[in-house]
Amino acid sequence: MNGPEPPDFLIWKGAGSVVGALISLAYVKPLNLRDALARGASSVACGIIFGFVIHEYFGWPASPAHWVAASAAASLFSWTIIGVGIKILQSTTSIPKK
Repeated sequence: MNGPEPPDFLIWKGAGSVVGALISLAYVKPLNLRDALARGASSVACGIIFGFVIHEYFGWPASPAHWVAASAAASLFSWTIIGVGIKILQSTTSIPKK
């Protein structure tokens, strides 16, 4: 998509991001409220920011359903990608493991 996005696409991307964050929080139970809030906020942000990558990769049309799906996927997989990155850093540096 070229140019600025209409406001309704931002609403659909936000809704998809929240759905993805809720699924990821339900899938892997957070340790406490602080963990849940941090994971939820970062998942929503990743879904809104990186949802377009998935949307463009699959070449989907600019419909609300596709924006929700792309943002939900980006939000859902953000913690998996962050977790893999942390494991790699822990194995290559002296970052303490929890």
